[in-house]
Amino acid sequence: MENDQIEELAVNIIENEILKYSDLKSNITKGDKGISWDGYITVFDGKGRGKDNFEYKIDVQVKGRIVKKIQKGNTKFSIEKSHLINYQKQNSGTLLLLVDIVDNLTYQIYYANLLPVDLKQLIENNKSKAKKPKVSILLKPIKDSSVSSLKNICKNFALNSKRQMGIPIKDLSELKNIDTIEFKVISENGKHFDYILNNDVYTYAILNDELKTMVALPKGDFVAIQNKIEKNIQIKEKIYYTSYMLTRQKDHETITIGKGIVFNLESRKINFSFQGTLQDRITDMEFFIDLIKNKTVTINGATLNLPEYKKDINEKNKLIEEYSKKINDLKMLRDKFLELKIDFKEDIDKLDKQSRNNLLLFKKIFCDGIVPTNLNIQQSGVHFIKIGNCYIAVLAQKNKDEELKIYNYFGELKDIIRVVIAKEGEKPSTENRTSPYFVMSSDDILKFSNFNSEVVFNSLNVIQNFENQSDYINAFMLELLKAYDKDNKRKDILDLADKINNLLMQNETSITNQLNKFQIIKRKRDFKPDERNVLLDLRNNLEKNACFNNNQCGIAILLENKNDYEFYHNAMDKETQKEFDTYPISNLINKK
Repeated sequence: MENDQIEELAVNIIENEILKYSDLKSNITKGDKGISWDGYITVFDGKGRGKDNFEYKIDVQVKGRIVKKIQKGNTKFSIEKSHLINYQKQNSGTLLLLVDIVDNLTYQIYYANLLPVDLKQLIENNKSKAKKPKVSILLKPIKDSSVSSLKNICKNFALNSKRQMGIPIKDLSELKNIDTIEFKVISENGKHFDYILNNDVYTYAILNDELKTMVALPKGDFVAIQNKIEKNIQIKEKIYYTSYMLTRQKDHETITIGKGIVFNLESRKINFSFQGTLQDRITDMEFFIDLIKNKTVTINGATLNLPEYKKDINEKNKLIEEYSKKINDLKMLRDKFLELKIDFKEDIDKLDKQSRNNLLLFKKIFCDGIVPTNLNIQQSGVHFIKIGNCYIAVLAQKNKDEELKIYNYFGELKDIIRVVIAKEGEKPSTENRTSPYFVMSSDDILKFSNFNSEVVFNSLNVIQNFENQSDYINAFMLELLKAYDKDNKRKDILDLADKINNLLMQNETSITNQLNKFQIIKRKRDFKPDERNVLLDLRNNLEKNACFNNNQCGIAILLENKNDYEFYHNAMDKETQKEFDTYPISNLINKK
Protein backbone atom coordinates (compact mmCIF):
# COMPACT_ATOMS: atom_id res chain seq x y z
CA MET A 1 0.00 0.00 0.00
CA GLU A 2 1.37 3.43 -1.02
CA ASN A 3 1.90 6.23 1.52
CA ASP A 4 -0.97 8.32 0.20
CA GLN A 5 -3.30 5.32 0.45
CA ILE A 6 -2.19 4.69 4.05
CA GLU A 7 -2.79 8.34 4.97
CA GLU A 8 -6.22 8.33 3.26
CA LEU A 9 -7.22 5.12 5.05
CA ALA A 10 -6.06 6.62 8.38
CA VAL A 11 -8.20 9.73 7.78
CA ASN A 12 -11.21 7.54 6.92
CA ILE A 13 -10.80 5.62 10.17
CA ILE A 14 -10.55 8.86 12.17
CA GLU A 15 -13.63 10.29 10.44
CA ASN A 16 -15.63 7.14 11.16
CA GLU A 17 -14.63 7.44 14.81
CA ILE A 18 -15.71 11.09 14.89
CA LEU A 19 -19.11 10.18 13.39
CA LYS A 20 -19.92 8.25 16.57
CA TYR A 21 -20.26 11.49 18.56
CA SER A 22 -22.68 14.35 17.96
CA ASP A 23 -20.31 16.63 19.93
CA LEU A 24 -17.58 16.30 17.27
CA LYS A 25 -17.35 17.18 13.58
CA SER A 26 -14.53 16.29 11.18
CA ASN A 27 -12.89 18.95 9.04
CA ILE A 28 -9.91 16.86 7.92
CA THR A 29 -8.86 17.14 4.27
CA LYS A 30 -7.64 14.14 2.31
CA GLY A 31 -4.73 14.60 -0.02
CA ASP A 32 -4.50 18.41 0.14
CA LYS A 33 -2.19 18.77 3.15
CA GLY A 34 -1.30 21.91 5.06
CA ILE A 35 2.20 22.82 6.24
CA SER A 36 1.97 21.00 9.58
CA TRP A 37 -1.72 20.24 9.92
CA ASP A 38 -4.23 18.02 8.13
CA GLY A 39 -7.30 19.95 9.27
CA TYR A 40 -9.24 20.32 12.46
CA ILE A 41 -11.99 18.81 14.63
CA THR A 42 -14.87 21.03 15.71
CA VAL A 43 -16.06 20.49 19.29
CA PHE A 44 -19.67 21.36 20.19
CA ASP A 45 -21.23 21.88 23.63
CA GLY A 46 -23.44 18.77 23.46
CA LYS A 47 -26.68 20.71 23.00
CA GLY A 48 -26.57 20.85 19.19
CA ARG A 49 -24.29 21.37 16.17
CA GLY A 50 -25.22 24.92 15.17
CA LYS A 51 -23.06 28.03 15.37
CA ASP A 52 -24.49 28.81 18.82
CA ASN A 53 -23.23 25.45 20.03
CA PHE A 54 -19.62 25.90 18.89
CA GLU A 55 -17.14 25.24 21.69
CA TYR A 56 -13.66 24.90 20.18
CA LYS A 57 -11.58 24.08 17.13
CA ILE A 58 -8.76 21.55 17.57
CA ASP A 59 -6.00 21.53 14.97
CA VAL A 60 -4.97 17.95 14.13
CA GLN A 61 -2.28 16.07 12.32
CA VAL A 62 -3.13 12.52 11.20
CA LYS A 63 -0.55 9.80 10.63
CA GLY A 64 -0.97 6.19 9.54
CA ARG A 65 1.30 3.20 9.35
CA ILE A 66 1.01 -0.49 8.45
CA VAL A 67 1.83 -2.93 11.26
CA LYS A 68 1.80 -6.72 11.54
CA LYS A 69 -0.16 -6.68 14.81
CA ILE A 70 -1.62 -4.20 17.26
CA GLN A 71 0.50 -3.83 20.36
CA LYS A 72 -1.05 -3.42 23.78
CA GLY A 73 -0.79 -0.15 25.66
CA ASN A 74 1.12 2.91 24.52
CA THR A 75 3.19 3.30 21.37
CA LYS A 76 5.80 5.71 19.95
CA PHE A 77 6.03 7.68 16.73
CA SER A 78 8.71 10.04 15.43
CA ILE A 79 7.74 13.47 14.15
CA GLU A 80 9.84 16.23 12.63
CA LYS A 81 11.06 18.97 15.00
CA SER A 82 9.92 21.63 12.53
CA HIS A 83 6.33 20.53 13.08
CA LEU A 84 6.71 20.93 16.86
CA ILE A 85 8.11 24.44 16.41
CA ASN A 86 5.15 25.34 14.17
CA TYR A 87 2.70 23.98 16.75
CA GLN A 88 4.39 26.05 19.45
CA LYS A 89 4.12 29.23 17.34
CA GLN A 90 0.41 28.58 16.85
CA ASN A 91 0.02 28.76 20.70
CA SER A 92 -3.12 26.61 21.11
CA GLY A 93 -1.59 23.19 20.55
CA THR A 94 -2.21 20.34 18.14
CA LEU A 95 -3.79 16.91 18.57
CA LEU A 96 -1.62 14.24 16.95
CA LEU A 97 -3.62 11.17 15.83
CA LEU A 98 -1.88 7.98 14.73
CA VAL A 99 -3.63 4.94 13.20
CA ASP A 100 -1.83 1.58 13.29
CA ILE A 101 -3.36 -0.55 10.52
CA VAL A 102 -3.22 -4.31 10.10
CA ASP A 103 -6.06 -4.37 7.53
CA ASN A 104 -9.32 -2.53 6.83
CA LEU A 105 -11.00 -4.09 9.86
CA THR A 106 -8.07 -4.33 12.28
CA TYR A 107 -6.60 -1.07 13.52
CA GLN A 108 -5.92 1.02 16.60
CA ILE A 109 -6.10 4.81 17.00
CA TYR A 110 -3.55 6.51 19.29
CA TYR A 111 -3.31 10.13 20.39
CA ALA A 112 -0.78 12.58 21.77
CA ASN A 113 -1.75 15.97 23.16
CA LEU A 114 0.76 18.51 21.89
CA LEU A 115 -0.39 21.44 24.02
CA PRO A 116 1.91 24.35 24.99
CA VAL A 117 3.08 22.46 28.13
CA ASP A 118 3.91 19.32 26.11
CA LEU A 119 5.62 21.25 23.33
CA LYS A 120 7.84 23.20 25.72
CA GLN A 121 9.00 19.97 27.40
CA LEU A 122 9.58 18.15 24.11
CA ILE A 123 11.53 20.99 22.50
CA GLU A 124 13.66 21.70 25.59
CA ASN A 125 14.40 18.00 26.14
CA ASN A 126 15.65 17.65 22.54
CA LYS A 127 17.77 20.80 22.32
CA SER A 128 20.95 18.79 22.83
CA LYS A 129 19.99 16.52 19.92
CA ALA A 130 20.31 19.25 17.27
CA LYS A 131 21.52 16.87 14.55
CA LYS A 132 18.43 14.67 14.84
CA PRO A 133 15.59 16.10 12.72
CA LYS A 134 12.91 14.00 14.41
CA VAL A 135 11.56 13.63 17.93
CA SER A 136 10.03 10.46 19.38
CA ILE A 137 6.51 11.03 20.73
CA LEU A 138 4.66 8.78 23.18
CA LEU A 139 1.04 8.15 22.19
CA LYS A 140 -1.78 6.59 24.20
CA PRO A 141 -4.56 4.36 22.82
CA ILE A 142 -8.05 5.72 22.16
CA LYS A 143 -10.70 3.29 23.38
CA ASP A 144 -14.29 3.49 22.29
CA SER A 145 -17.01 3.46 25.02
CA SER A 146 -14.49 4.26 27.79
CA VAL A 147 -12.95 7.25 29.54
CA SER A 148 -10.34 7.21 26.77
CA SER A 149 -12.88 7.77 24.00
CA LEU A 150 -12.08 10.30 21.27
CA LYS A 151 -14.89 12.50 22.58
CA ASN A 152 -13.34 12.69 26.09
CA ILE A 153 -9.87 13.27 24.63
CA CYS A 154 -11.14 16.18 22.50
CA LYS A 155 -13.21 17.71 25.33
CA ASN A 156 -10.21 17.71 27.69
CA PHE A 157 -7.87 18.94 24.95
CA ALA A 158 -10.18 21.92 24.37
CA LEU A 159 -10.39 22.62 28.12
CA ASN A 160 -6.61 22.69 28.59
CA SER A 161 -5.84 24.45 25.30
CA LYS A 162 -8.01 27.37 26.42
CA ARG A 163 -6.37 27.40 29.85
CA GLN A 164 -2.77 27.25 28.59
CA MET A 165 -3.11 29.80 25.80
CA GLY A 166 -1.03 32.86 26.66
CA ILE A 167 -0.14 31.90 30.28
CA PRO A 168 3.39 31.25 31.61
CA ILE A 169 4.71 27.69 31.96
CA LYS A 170 7.05 27.27 34.93
CA ASP A 171 8.42 24.58 37.19
CA LEU A 172 6.98 24.46 40.71
CA SER A 173 10.42 25.28 42.18
CA GLU A 174 10.40 28.62 40.34
CA LEU A 175 7.17 29.79 41.95
CA LYS A 176 6.57 31.60 45.22
CA ASN A 177 3.42 32.66 46.98
CA ILE A 178 1.28 29.81 45.60
CA ASP A 179 -2.34 29.86 46.73
CA THR A 180 -3.57 26.55 45.27
CA ILE A 181 -2.62 23.87 42.77
CA GLU A 182 -5.49 22.48 40.72
CA PHE A 183 -6.45 20.32 37.77
CA LYS A 184 -9.73 19.70 35.97
CA VAL A 185 -10.92 16.77 33.86
CA ILE A 186 -14.06 16.08 31.86
CA SER A 187 -15.38 12.51 31.83
CA GLU A 188 -18.67 10.74 31.39
CA ASN A 189 -20.58 9.03 34.20
CA GLY A 190 -18.35 10.61 36.85
CA LYS A 191 -15.37 8.37 36.06
CA HIS A 192 -12.84 11.07 36.85
CA PHE A 193 -10.37 8.77 38.60
CA ASP A 194 -10.29 6.38 35.63
CA TYR A 195 -9.65 9.26 33.24
CA ILE A 196 -6.84 10.65 35.41
CA LEU A 197 -5.07 7.29 35.62
CA ASN A 198 -5.31 6.51 31.89
CA ASN A 199 -4.93 9.86 30.12
CA ASP A 200 -3.05 13.16 30.13
CA VAL A 201 -3.81 15.48 33.05
CA TYR A 202 -2.52 19.06 33.36
CA THR A 203 -1.99 20.92 36.61
CA TYR A 204 -2.00 24.67 37.26
CA ALA A 205 -0.72 26.86 40.07
CA ILE A 206 -2.89 29.78 41.16
CA LEU A 207 -0.71 32.49 42.69
CA ASN A 208 -1.75 34.45 45.74
CA ASP A 209 -1.64 37.85 44.05
CA GLU A 210 -4.29 40.43 43.18
CA LEU A 211 -4.90 38.92 39.74
CA LYS A 212 -4.87 35.29 40.96
CA THR A 213 -2.39 34.59 38.17
CA MET A 214 -2.56 31.10 36.67
CA VAL A 215 0.67 29.29 35.78
CA ALA A 216 0.81 25.99 33.86
CA LEU A 217 3.05 23.34 35.45
CA PRO A 218 5.10 20.64 33.67
CA LYS A 219 3.12 17.49 33.05
CA GLY A 220 3.60 14.33 35.10
CA ASP A 221 1.97 10.91 35.06
CA PHE A 222 -0.66 9.99 37.64
CA VAL A 223 0.11 6.39 38.60
CA ALA A 224 -2.29 6.33 41.53
CA ILE A 225 -5.02 8.43 43.11
CA GLN A 226 -5.24 8.47 46.90
CA ASN A 227 -8.24 9.57 48.88
CA LYS A 228 -8.45 9.71 52.67
CA ILE A 229 -11.78 8.32 53.91
CA GLU A 230 -12.93 9.43 57.37
CA LYS A 231 -14.79 6.24 58.31
CA ASN A 232 -14.35 3.66 61.06
CA ILE A 233 -12.55 0.36 60.71
CA GLN A 234 -13.51 -2.11 63.40
CA ILE A 235 -13.59 -5.75 64.40
CA LYS A 236 -16.87 -6.56 66.12
CA GLU A 237 -17.46 -3.64 68.52
CA LYS A 238 -13.87 -2.44 68.81
CA ILE A 239 -12.94 0.54 66.62
CA TYR A 240 -9.24 0.42 65.67
CA TYR A 241 -9.06 3.26 63.15
CA THR A 242 -11.24 6.25 62.29
CA SER A 243 -9.90 6.69 58.74
CA TYR A 244 -8.21 4.82 55.92
CA MET A 245 -6.53 5.60 52.61
CA LEU A 246 -8.21 4.41 49.41
CA THR A 247 -5.73 4.05 46.54
CA ARG A 248 -6.98 3.63 42.99
CA GLN A 249 -4.62 2.34 40.32
CA LYS A 250 -5.25 1.30 36.73
CA ASP A 251 -5.88 -2.36 37.50
CA HIS A 252 -6.94 -2.50 41.15
CA GLU A 253 -7.91 -0.67 44.34
CA THR A 254 -6.35 -1.00 47.79
CA ILE A 255 -7.16 0.21 51.27
CA THR A 256 -4.23 1.20 53.49
CA ILE A 257 -5.01 0.87 57.19
CA GLY A 258 -2.77 2.24 59.92
CA LYS A 259 0.87 2.49 58.90
CA GLY A 260 1.50 -0.70 56.95
CA ILE A 261 -1.65 -2.79 56.51
CA VAL A 262 -2.72 -2.99 52.85
CA PHE A 263 -5.98 -4.67 51.83
CA ASN A 264 -6.44 -5.51 48.14
CA LEU A 265 -10.14 -5.13 47.32
CA GLU A 266 -9.93 -7.42 44.27
CA SER A 267 -8.10 -10.39 45.80
CA ARG A 268 -9.30 -9.75 49.38
CA LYS A 269 -5.75 -10.40 50.58
CA ILE A 270 -4.11 -8.39 53.34
CA ASN A 271 -0.40 -7.63 53.57
CA PHE A 272 1.02 -6.67 56.97
CA SER A 273 4.17 -4.59 57.43
CA PHE A 274 4.47 -3.17 60.93
CA GLN A 275 5.92 0.34 60.72
CA GLY A 276 5.92 3.77 62.34
CA THR A 277 6.03 4.79 65.99
CA LEU A 278 5.67 2.54 69.03
CA GLN A 279 1.94 3.31 69.22
CA ASP A 280 1.48 2.74 65.46
CA ARG A 281 2.98 -0.73 65.81
CA ILE A 282 0.98 -1.57 68.92
CA THR A 283 -2.32 -0.65 67.24
CA ASP A 284 -1.49 -2.48 64.00
CA MET A 285 -0.36 -5.62 65.81
CA GLU A 286 -3.46 -5.69 68.03
CA PHE A 287 -5.60 -5.32 64.91
CA PHE A 288 -3.61 -8.14 63.27
CA ILE A 289 -4.19 -10.54 66.17
CA ASP A 290 -7.88 -9.66 66.40
CA LEU A 291 -8.23 -10.22 62.65
CA ILE A 292 -6.62 -13.66 62.88
CA LYS A 293 -9.00 -14.62 65.68
CA ASN A 294 -12.24 -13.28 64.20
CA LYS A 295 -11.64 -13.50 60.39
CA THR A 296 -13.91 -10.49 59.76
CA VAL A 297 -13.41 -6.75 59.48
CA THR A 298 -15.97 -3.97 59.12
CA ILE A 299 -14.92 -1.09 56.84
CA ASN A 300 -17.26 1.86 56.47
CA GLY A 301 -20.17 -0.23 57.72
CA ALA A 302 -19.55 -3.17 55.35
CA THR A 303 -18.42 -6.42 57.01
CA LEU A 304 -15.98 -8.53 55.00
CA ASN A 305 -15.31 -12.20 55.68
CA LEU A 306 -11.68 -13.18 55.21
CA PRO A 307 -10.03 -16.57 54.66
CA GLU A 308 -8.04 -18.23 57.43
CA TYR A 309 -4.65 -16.57 57.86
CA LYS A 310 -3.13 -19.88 58.99
CA LYS A 311 -4.96 -23.17 58.50
CA ASP A 312 -3.00 -25.07 61.14
CA ILE A 313 -4.44 -24.19 64.57
CA ASN A 314 -1.10 -24.73 66.34
CA GLU A 315 0.69 -22.48 63.87
CA LYS A 316 -1.99 -19.83 64.33
CA ASN A 317 -1.75 -19.98 68.13
CA LYS A 318 2.04 -19.77 67.93
CA LEU A 319 1.75 -16.65 65.76
CA ILE A 320 -0.72 -15.04 68.18
CA GLU A 321 1.60 -15.81 71.10
CA GLU A 322 4.60 -14.37 69.25
CA TYR A 323 2.90 -11.08 68.41
CA SER A 324 1.29 -10.80 71.86
CA LYS A 325 4.81 -10.83 73.35
CA LYS A 326 5.93 -8.16 70.87
CA ILE A 327 2.95 -6.00 71.83
CA ASN A 328 3.79 -6.35 75.55
CA ASP A 329 7.41 -5.31 74.90
CA LEU A 330 6.30 -2.30 72.86
CA LYS A 331 3.78 -1.27 75.53
CA MET A 332 6.45 -1.54 78.20
CA LEU A 333 8.67 0.78 76.19
CA ARG A 334 5.82 3.20 75.46
CA ASP A 335 4.77 3.34 79.12
CA LYS A 336 8.34 3.91 80.29
CA PHE A 337 8.72 6.87 77.94
CA LEU A 338 5.44 8.27 79.28
CA GLU A 339 6.64 7.76 82.86
CA LEU A 340 9.78 9.75 82.03
CA LYS A 341 7.57 12.53 80.53
CA ILE A 342 9.05 11.89 77.07
CA ASP A 343 6.81 12.50 74.07
CA PHE A 344 8.47 9.75 72.03
CA LYS A 345 7.01 9.82 68.52
CA GLU A 346 10.03 8.72 66.52
CA ASP A 347 9.41 6.54 63.47
CA ILE A 348 11.38 3.40 64.35
CA ASP A 349 12.05 2.63 60.67
CA LYS A 350 13.79 5.99 60.23
CA LEU A 351 16.18 5.57 63.17
CA ASP A 352 19.85 5.08 62.29
CA LYS A 353 21.76 2.02 63.51
CA GLN A 354 23.14 3.77 66.62
CA SER A 355 19.69 5.02 67.64
CA ARG A 356 18.21 1.53 67.22
CA ASN A 357 20.94 0.13 69.45
CA ASN A 358 20.32 2.88 72.00
CA LEU A 359 16.59 2.06 72.00
CA LEU A 360 17.50 -1.51 72.99
CA LEU A 361 19.86 -0.15 75.68
CA PHE A 362 17.07 2.09 76.97
CA LYS A 363 14.76 -0.93 77.25
CA LYS A 364 17.36 -2.98 79.13
CA ILE A 365 18.16 -0.15 81.56
CA PHE A 366 14.71 1.27 82.29
CA CYS A 367 12.36 -1.66 81.54
CA ASP A 368 14.47 -4.70 82.45
CA GLY A 369 16.65 -3.08 85.14
CA ILE A 370 19.87 -4.32 83.50
CA VAL A 371 22.98 -2.24 82.85
CA PRO A 372 24.45 -3.74 79.66
CA THR A 373 28.16 -4.58 79.66
CA ASN A 374 28.55 -2.93 76.25
CA LEU A 375 27.28 0.43 77.53
CA ASN A 376 29.65 3.23 76.51
CA ILE A 377 29.04 4.98 79.86
CA GLN A 378 31.72 3.94 82.33
CA GLN A 379 32.22 6.97 84.59
CA SER A 380 29.93 8.50 87.21
CA GLY A 381 28.22 11.70 86.13
CA VAL A 382 25.52 13.03 83.83
CA HIS A 383 25.34 11.48 80.37
CA PHE A 384 22.69 11.17 77.66
CA ILE A 385 21.27 8.43 75.47
CA LYS A 386 20.36 9.62 71.96
CA ILE A 387 17.47 7.92 70.12
CA GLY A 388 16.71 9.79 66.90
CA ASN A 389 15.93 13.37 67.93
CA CYS A 390 15.35 12.29 71.52
CA TYR A 391 18.08 13.01 74.11
CA ILE A 392 17.56 11.24 77.46
CA ALA A 393 19.64 12.59 80.34
CA VAL A 394 20.85 9.88 82.74
CA LEU A 395 22.90 9.86 85.92
CA ALA A 396 25.59 7.20 86.22
CA GLN A 397 26.75 6.29 89.73
CA LYS A 398 29.09 3.60 90.99
CA ASN A 399 28.22 1.97 94.29
CA LYS A 400 30.71 0.84 96.92
CA ASP A 401 31.26 -2.40 94.98
CA GLU A 402 32.13 -0.34 91.85
CA GLU A 403 28.95 -1.51 90.16
CA LEU A 404 27.54 1.02 87.72
CA LYS A 405 23.95 2.12 88.26
CA ILE A 406 21.99 4.21 85.77
CA TYR A 407 19.16 6.56 86.86
CA ASN A 408 16.78 8.93 85.14
CA TYR A 409 18.46 12.30 85.69
CA PHE A 410 15.06 13.89 86.15
CA GLY A 411 13.85 11.22 88.54
CA GLU A 412 13.85 11.13 92.32
CA LEU A 413 17.54 11.73 93.11
CA LYS A 414 17.58 13.30 96.58
CA ASP A 415 18.76 10.07 98.21
CA ILE A 416 21.14 9.21 95.36
CA ILE A 417 23.03 12.43 94.73
CA ARG A 418 23.79 15.38 97.02
CA VAL A 419 25.03 18.64 95.51
CA VAL A 420 26.34 21.34 97.83
CA ILE A 421 27.65 24.84 97.27
CA ALA A 422 30.93 25.59 99.00
CA LYS A 423 33.36 28.44 98.62
CA GLU A 424 37.02 27.68 98.05
CA GLY A 425 38.64 26.54 101.27
CA GLU A 426 35.30 25.82 102.99
CA LYS A 427 34.20 22.34 104.03
CA PRO A 428 31.01 21.21 102.22
CA SER A 429 27.99 21.22 104.50
CA THR A 430 24.46 19.78 104.14
CA GLU A 431 23.22 23.25 105.10
CA ASN A 432 24.43 24.40 101.68
CA ARG A 433 22.80 21.60 99.75
CA THR A 434 21.33 22.75 96.43
CA SER A 435 19.53 21.54 93.32
CA PRO A 436 21.58 19.44 90.87
CA TYR A 437 19.87 21.23 87.98
CA PHE A 438 21.26 24.75 88.52
CA VAL A 439 24.22 23.90 86.28
CA MET A 440 21.92 23.52 83.24
CA SER A 441 22.05 26.07 80.44
CA SER A 442 19.07 27.06 78.32
CA ASP A 443 20.31 24.70 75.58
CA ASP A 444 20.48 21.80 78.07
CA ILE A 445 16.93 22.53 79.22
CA LEU A 446 15.63 22.27 75.66
CA LYS A 447 17.89 19.43 74.62
CA PHE A 448 16.86 16.82 77.16
CA SER A 449 13.59 15.13 76.24
CA ASN A 450 13.03 13.85 79.79
CA PHE A 451 13.27 17.33 81.36
CA ASN A 452 10.64 17.34 84.10
CA SER A 453 9.53 20.73 85.45
CA GLU A 454 7.85 19.24 88.50
CA VAL A 455 10.97 17.29 89.52
CA VAL A 456 13.19 20.34 88.99
CA PHE A 457 10.92 22.51 91.14
CA ASN A 458 10.73 19.92 93.92
CA SER A 459 14.54 19.71 93.92
CA LEU A 460 14.53 23.19 95.49
CA ASN A 461 13.08 21.67 98.68
CA VAL A 462 16.58 20.63 99.77
CA ILE A 463 17.67 24.29 99.95
CA GLN A 464 17.70 25.43 103.57
CA ASN A 465 18.87 29.00 103.06
CA PHE A 466 17.34 30.75 100.04
CA GLU A 467 19.09 34.02 100.79
CA ASN A 468 22.55 32.46 100.42
CA GLN A 469 21.61 30.80 97.12
CA SER A 470 19.37 33.50 95.64
CA ASP A 471 21.94 34.44 92.98
CA TYR A 472 22.23 30.81 91.81
CA ILE A 473 18.46 30.35 91.81
CA ASN A 474 17.90 33.61 89.93
CA ALA A 475 20.56 32.70 87.34
CA PHE A 476 18.83 29.35 86.71
CA MET A 477 15.45 31.07 86.45
CA LEU A 478 16.90 33.37 83.77
CA GLU A 479 18.19 30.32 81.85
CA LEU A 480 14.63 28.99 81.89
CA LEU A 481 13.40 32.24 80.33
CA LYS A 482 16.11 32.03 77.67
CA ALA A 483 15.01 28.47 76.92
CA TYR A 484 11.38 29.54 76.61
CA ASP A 485 12.32 32.35 74.23
CA LYS A 486 14.01 29.78 72.00
CA ASP A 487 10.90 27.56 72.01
CA ASN A 488 7.76 29.43 73.08
CA LYS A 489 5.67 26.27 72.82
CA ARG A 490 7.25 25.10 76.07
CA LYS A 491 4.75 26.63 78.48
CA ASP A 492 5.96 24.22 81.16
CA ILE A 493 9.33 25.99 81.20
CA LEU A 494 7.76 29.44 81.55
CA ASP A 495 5.50 28.18 84.34
CA LEU A 496 8.51 26.71 86.14
CA ALA A 497 10.34 30.05 85.90
CA ASP A 498 7.26 31.73 87.36
CA LYS A 499 7.07 29.31 90.30
CA ILE A 500 10.78 29.70 91.08
CA ASN A 501 10.54 33.50 90.93
CA ASN A 502 7.55 33.40 93.28
CA LEU A 503 9.72 31.50 95.78
CA LEU A 504 12.40 34.15 95.48
CA MET A 505 9.83 36.91 96.03
CA GLN A 506 8.59 35.19 99.17
CA ASN A 507 12.08 35.60 100.59
CA GLU A 508 12.85 39.05 99.14
CA THR A 509 10.72 41.53 97.17
CA SER A 510 13.69 43.12 95.43
CA ILE A 511 13.50 45.27 92.29
CA THR A 512 15.20 42.40 90.40
CA ASN A 513 12.59 39.86 91.49
CA GLN A 514 9.75 42.26 90.68
CA LEU A 515 11.06 42.99 87.19
CA ASN A 516 11.54 39.27 86.58
CA LYS A 517 7.92 38.70 87.62
CA PHE A 518 6.76 41.33 85.14
CA GLN A 519 8.86 39.93 82.29
CA ILE A 520 7.30 36.50 82.93
CA ILE A 521 3.82 38.05 82.83
CA LYS A 522 4.66 39.88 79.60
CA ARG A 523 5.53 36.57 77.97
CA LYS A 524 2.11 35.24 78.97
CA ARG A 525 -0.20 38.18 78.27
CA ASP A 526 -0.59 41.97 78.12
CA PHE A 527 -0.32 43.95 81.35
CA LYS A 528 -3.43 44.97 83.25
CA PRO A 529 -3.81 48.72 84.07
CA ASP A 530 -2.82 48.23 87.71
CA GLU A 531 0.29 46.29 86.68
CA ARG A 532 1.38 49.11 84.35
CA ASN A 533 0.86 51.56 87.22
CA VAL A 534 3.16 49.48 89.43
CA LEU A 535 5.84 49.61 86.75
CA LEU A 536 5.41 53.39 86.41
CA ASP A 537 5.77 53.80 90.18
CA LEU A 538 8.94 51.67 90.12
CA ARG A 539 10.35 53.80 87.31
CA ASN A 540 9.61 57.07 89.10
CA ASN A 541 10.98 55.93 92.47
CA LEU A 542 14.06 53.98 91.51
CA GLU A 543 17.06 54.42 93.78
CA LYS A 544 20.05 55.83 91.92
CA ASN A 545 22.62 53.13 92.51
CA ALA A 546 24.97 51.02 90.37
CA CYS A 547 22.00 49.16 88.88
CA PHE A 548 19.94 52.27 88.11
CA ASN A 549 20.49 52.28 84.32
CA ASN A 550 19.95 48.50 84.12
CA ASN A 551 16.67 48.66 86.01
CA GLN A 552 15.40 51.69 84.09
CA CYS A 553 16.31 49.94 80.85
CA GLY A 554 14.38 46.83 81.95
CA ILE A 555 11.32 48.88 82.89
CA ALA A 556 11.44 50.70 79.53
CA ILE A 557 11.43 47.35 77.72
CA LEU A 558 8.43 46.15 79.73
CA LEU A 559 6.54 49.39 79.05
CA GLU A 560 7.63 49.30 75.38
CA ASN A 561 9.14 52.76 75.72
CA LYS A 562 11.84 52.67 73.06
CA ASN A 563 13.13 56.21 73.75
CA ASP A 564 13.75 55.47 77.43
CA TYR A 565 15.30 52.12 76.53
CA GLU A 566 17.79 53.74 74.14
CA PHE A 567 18.54 56.56 76.63
CA TYR A 568 19.38 54.28 79.57
CA HIS A 569 21.08 51.67 77.38
CA ASN A 570 23.37 54.34 75.94
CA ALA A 571 24.11 55.57 79.49
CA MET A 572 25.75 52.23 80.31
CA ASP A 573 29.43 51.55 79.64
CA LYS A 574 30.23 49.05 76.88
CA GLU A 575 30.84 46.11 79.22
CA THR A 576 27.57 46.69 81.07
CA GLN A 577 25.70 47.01 77.77
CA LYS A 578 27.17 43.74 76.56
CA GLU A 579 26.17 41.96 79.78
CA PHE A 580 22.67 43.48 79.80
CA ASP A 581 22.05 42.33 76.23
CA THR A 582 22.57 38.71 77.36
CA TYR A 583 19.66 38.94 79.81
CA PRO A 584 16.39 37.39 78.59
CA ILE A 585 14.53 40.67 79.15
CA SER A 586 16.44 41.99 76.11
CA ASN A 587 14.64 39.41 73.98
CA LEU A 588 11.42 41.33 74.54
CA ILE A 589 12.73 44.49 72.89
CA ASN A 590 14.56 42.60 70.17
CA LYS A 591 11.24 41.11 68.99
CA LYS A 592 9.68 44.54 68.44
